[in-house]
Amino acid sequence: MPATTTFFLEAAWKATALLGAAWVAVLFLRKKSAATRHQIWTVSLAAVLILPLFSTLLPALRVPIRSSLLPDGFLFHAQSRMADQHSPAQRLTGASPFTSGPDLGRIFATLWVLGAALSLAQMFIGWAAVERMRRKTKPLTLPDIDASVEVREAQAGSMPITYGLFRPIIFIPADANEWTAERRRVVLLHELAHVHRKDGVTHLLARIVLALYWWHPLVWTAWRESIKERERAADDLVLNAGAGASEYAGHLLDIARAMQTTPAGAPAMVHRSQLSDRLAAILDSNRDRQAPRRTFVVAAALITVAILVPVAAMRARNSAPQAATLSSDAAADLINQGKLALSAKNYETAIHFFERAQTDDPEKSAEAKMWMAITQQRQNNFETADALYQSALSVELPNTPSAATISELYAAMLREQNKEEDATKVANQAAGMRKIQGEQAVATSAPPSPDLHRMGGDVQPPKLLSKVEPEYSEDARLAKYSGSVLLSIEILEDGSLQNIKVTRPLGFGLDQKAVEAVAKWKFEPATLNGQPVAVSAQVEVNFRLQ
Repeated sequence: MPATTTFFLEAAWKATALLGAAWVAVLFLRKKSAATRHQIWTVSLAAVLILPLFSTLLPALRVPIRSSLLPDGFLFHAQSRMADQHSPAQRLTGASPFTSGPDLGRIFATLWVLGAALSLAQMFIGWAAVERMRRKTKPLTLPDIDASVEVREAQAGSMPITYGLFRPIIFIPADANEWTAERRRVVLLHELAHVHRKDGVTHLLARIVLALYWWHPLVWTAWRESIKERERAADDLVLNAGAGASEYAGHLLDIARAMQTTPAGAPAMVHRSQLSDRLAAILDSNRDRQAPRRTFVVAAALITVAILVPVAAMRARNSAPQAATLSSDAAADLINQGKLALSAKNYETAIHFFERAQTDDPEKSAEAKMWMAITQQRQNNFETADALYQSALSVELPNTPSAATISELYAAMLREQNKEEDATKVANQAAGMRKIQGEQAVATSAPPSPDLHRMGGDVQPPKLLSKVEPEYSEDARLAKYSGSVLLSIEILEDGSLQNIKVTRPLGFGLDQKAVEAVAKWKFEPATLNGQPVAVSAQVEVNFRLQ
């Protein structure tokens, strides 16, 4: 699956999981205060915002996604890509080899970025409008105002709002002088409640999440619910300050009828679409109107992190074998094209193909990073190569043949830089992995023949009559990889070989090359008292570039 398509799908279901958990929590806490529910929505939206960062930093925990969840036409697109054939010359130009069918991942990414840019632009335009209003308006002096909060006189008929993060400003319409003292009091109490609750910060947080996830319906739901609970929480503070419920509801209703304009970019006092439910909540004397305790806030944050971490670590993996094979084959083809570019010393193109391979199929990430390290090493960019080798080892499973090969290449590069201590440490780790792999290979191979004799004493060793040199694999030659394969063999009474086992392996297919070569060797059999006998022996096959 293309990386952008995978990212889009992962972002969708991860955000759904987090906000779905928040929705369940809000339903469970429906009898609690509005401030409590607003806290839940705020924490969940913050989790959605930092989700991409956590997904990048945390190690992958892969989960299957069935092919039915893929966008329509994806399988056709993938099959078309695999069927596309290109000449070596085309592969080395750096041009994309996969051009058949639409790139759905790029379409998704383009639409996502355009929508986010439009939404963020709308948000900035709203802020600019409020900032212009701040510059054009004059301070308003009213009695019983918190001296730390600036109040300005806005256009007559506009909705009261609170604007600003660090030094909030309250805008009151010019015709507020015509209000009763009680109405001015409750309006100011409501806006001061927003200042006290830091609603400017939570409003900005929710608005950024909405801009980035504009396509997600549950984010829109969280946005609307966050606004609703925020206003109800401010109402609760007003009522807790001594305002009468029926009088306060009446003031809100009159303001909603009279105020015609609402500046964008800041929390407005009244949203008409939510007014009826809000008035019902104000008039309900049985409502819980207490702010959540600090312990609840801490507990909510910890629970959110406990949900966020495993969700962020999960990576999508298509569970349909055919589609998974197509994705793996596509990445393998990209790596092969990168190796062709590397052999032609077209390093920039090689890096391009290796980078595409690791994003197209995360399962190929370690191999692609290894080849990128080799490419950087060829250009004497040792610091970059060092980081890539370490990155490849961090994503590769430990004690695997691939991890050992990467470690051996890394150790060779360190020796090239005369970093003997570091090279020895890495080489010893690789040797330990090779020993484990050799033991596993012997344990799973055919058991030794019962009639084997041990060499020594009266048993005369076999004599090598003819030897076939092993071939170097192309990948090993390209990587300038060298080492020795240790084989355990059985030489029978007629000099033939059987039960050839790899007891110290190498990478890049050199084990098989060693087995193929040794299988063609000719021996004069070992003897005991002049009679041919079957014996076991060890053979070391060296691979060294001339």
